[in-house]
Amino acid sequence: MKSFKRFGRLPGLVIVLLLASLDSGPATGQVPGAQPPAGQAVPNPQEPPADESTEDPSTTDDFNDLPLLETLKKPTFEELMAGPAVDWLVFAREHVLRVEPVVPRPRTVEQITEQMRKAAPRAGQSEPEAAKKKRLALRQLPVTLLEGEEREYLLDIKHIKSIVYHEDMMLEEIDNLLKAGELRKAYELLAALEERDAEWPGIAPRRDQILFVDAQIKLDRSQPEHALALVEALHTKNAGYNGLPELTGNIISNLLASANGAGDFRRARFFLNRGKQLFPEHPVVTEGVDKLTGQARALVQQAVAAEKTGDRRKACELIEEAARVWPTLPELTTPYNRIWNRWQRLKSGVVELARAQGEPQSLLSSQADQRQQQLVTMPLFQPTMLDDRIVRYRSRFLTDWEPRDLGHSLQLKLRSWQSPVDSQPVLTAFDFSRMMADRMFPGAPLYDARLAAMIERVEIRGPFEVQLELAQVPLRPELLLSIPVKTYGTTGTPESQDERPASFGSGENVYPFLPESSSADQRNYRRSVLQGDGLPDYQVAEVIERRFESYELALQALLRGELTMLPRVPLWMVRDLEPRKEFFTQAYALPTTHLLLMNHRRPVLKLRSFRRALVYAIDRARILEDVYLREAPGTLGRLISAPWATKSYATSPFVSPHQYDLSLAYSLAFTSSRELKADLPRLKLVCSSDPEHVAACRAMVAAWKRIKVETDLVILGPGDAAPDPQSDDWDLVYRTETLAEPAFELAHLLNLNPSTSVDNYRHLAAWLRRDLLELDRAGDWNTATQILHRLHKQLWAEVELIPLWELDDRFVGRRNLRNMPDRPLRPYQGVDRWKLDPWYSRETTP
Repeated sequence: MKSFKRFGRLPGLVIVLLLASLDSGPATGQVPGAQPPAGQAVPNPQEPPADESTEDPSTTDDFNDLPLLETLKKPTFEELMAGPAVDWLVFAREHVLRVEPVVPRPRTVEQITEQMRKAAPRAGQSEPEAAKKKRLALRQLPVTLLEGEEREYLLDIKHIKSIVYHEDMMLEEIDNLLKAGELRKAYELLAALEERDAEWPGIAPRRDQILFVDAQIKLDRSQPEHALALVEALHTKNAGYNGLPELTGNIISNLLASANGAGDFRRARFFLNRGKQLFPEHPVVTEGVDKLTGQARALVQQAVAAEKTGDRRKACELIEEAARVWPTLPELTTPYNRIWNRWQRLKSGVVELARAQGEPQSLLSSQADQRQQQLVTMPLFQPTMLDDRIVRYRSRFLTDWEPRDLGHSLQLKLRSWQSPVDSQPVLTAFDFSRMMADRMFPGAPLYDARLAAMIERVEIRGPFEVQLELAQVPLRPELLLSIPVKTYGTTGTPESQDERPASFGSGENVYPFLPESSSADQRNYRRSVLQGDGLPDYQVAEVIERRFESYELALQALLRGELTMLPRVPLWMVRDLEPRKEFFTQAYALPTTHLLLMNHRRPVLKLRSFRRALVYAIDRARILEDVYLREAPGTLGRLISAPWATKSYATSPFVSPHQYDLSLAYSLAFTSSRELKADLPRLKLVCSSDPEHVAACRAMVAAWKRIKVETDLVILGPGDAAPDPQSDDWDLVYRTETLAEPAFELAHLLNLNPSTSVDNYRHLAAWLRRDLLELDRAGDWNTATQILHRLHKQLWAEVELIPLWELDDRFVGRRNLRNMPDRPLRPYQGVDRWKLDPWYSRETTP
């Protein structure tokens, strides 16, 4: 007989149960070598008992060593997760035997009983002895004790009162965790149970319960969107779950209150649609729909009333608000189209706004300042197109202009009528002469030394005819007269005296658009000369620029229907936008040039070796690829060697961009330090707040640090004042330019000053001053081209500035925008002639 001292009386108990089972049938599968207690005969498994015993061994004292069910503690979460799996066999007196998981499961006793029933002979049939033994052997349940050398035994199922399965204990613990709010643990335990047996009874109700409780907790923690996603998942699994409609109503109500309070009606409609998909007739959903449709209907009525009083801007604002609240309102479309056609609003998304004062800063003329100048400035001649590498100019104020006396005089015929599509005045000969006088007389606030030296006399020959006598033949007369138009009286045909053009900046009337309201995130510009009633067609009446923290957010607003266009879109976004049918992308005729200008008044920047060190230290190809293109340079952007477009006639074909050479840069910086006989000073690099500009400048600061040149980056926003160009408060400035005519605009760029006074050239090198003055006096294209090619080579060799790269910038617009130039030179070119067809977003996705 084997010893059971290690386990107390537990093995003896199992033997008692085993012997009891032998009274009613053979114990096939009995562990070989198992012995009964001393003095008891070993039963012969081949000799079945004569009859079945009615004695219940589970009522004997052998069970006293087993714990009672009421004294046992169910395993904790940690124990269930760590294992091993254990089943509890409960006997008649609630004694419990802990064993490894039994098989079959669940409903072990029921499954075995069903097997025996199927194996029993039919009524009236005899049962062979072998079949009877086999049938009775089915009652023996194989069990494996948790410890011991001999652990495998057979138990007769008639002694088992119930079985507490390991899986059921996991389900019970999940219930306890849910009551305690321990969702994470409940999720983990449920996942472990599903991995163990995904079909176990009770898993599906617990999964639903977890979703429901989780949704309740998310709602209580002010996370209604997460809660809505959970109830949607629960609705898919069990739409009739108890309490689900009430919880869904609370969630939708919470979301509607938040969205409506923030004025985000598209978001409110989105949640209403999701609620309608769950419970179409829910009171919260129906009330929410009625509230928004009623609000939209009231706004339509207010818009129509404002239209009747002639307040078209207010009418447009109200009808747009109605479309935002409930775009599918049946009575919205007709008044919306009528009101919108009369007052069209162009909404533009940008990442930077111009300064509120209106005049661009001379040191840092950002792209935002340049856009504003296009809106509030109407030059007498303005660039319109690129033709054969040369920018062509046109004038809206002239019907004809003709050079005479071999170019020494210029006859101008002013337009005596005003087109209803243009937001500009009728310029009389008197206005023109006053405008020229303000620029030709020394001491005048708009004095232009170049213009004064070129024009000898202004002669008025009629109300709309002027002749200019020139001191020398200009290279291009239209360049000389590319000056902002100024009027000296009430012009145009405003709809009321309160809507006449107002002064802005230096006192002149502003055309084509007038800056009005502004905030930290928005600028509004109204058409200076409003269009009268009764016209067959109307154009853009208002331009609104909205600022976003990033291009991604601006693009998101465009996709949501909140914007009409993006005047500039990052080139790495272009590939994704081009296939979309609701938008169009268009490249500008001239690329945008990015460059660094230097303060040559600073001693260290007077050193050619130091300037060369700066340019050779910058890995421009990598910065261009990483920041702007996110692809290899070439197609959308490229390195440059001049401050004008590569395609310009001014570009010399014999000059290539500087190559990246860190070793050479380090040597040149060391040489500069020796020339200064001191350590290299700390530099200040100024840039705008455009995210891409900031990223590029930070990369350059890091590059210069590798050659022991420390640099502070100064980021200027719309409200920040830029350093004076004549001061020592800056060393380098990052600028973006589009030089339409290098022969005319290069001097302004290098001077960092719109004035053409000779005094502004004194800080430049002698050779550069000489070439710029020679270029200013050039009277033919061949001479001008030769000078520009020479300047190109010299600027490259002397590194008077650092050309970085040029980008083939794109704008993206919605297809309801019409009448735009095919290849504009600048973002708002001819904006007062653009037309916007009525359109509003009907989407509900936020």
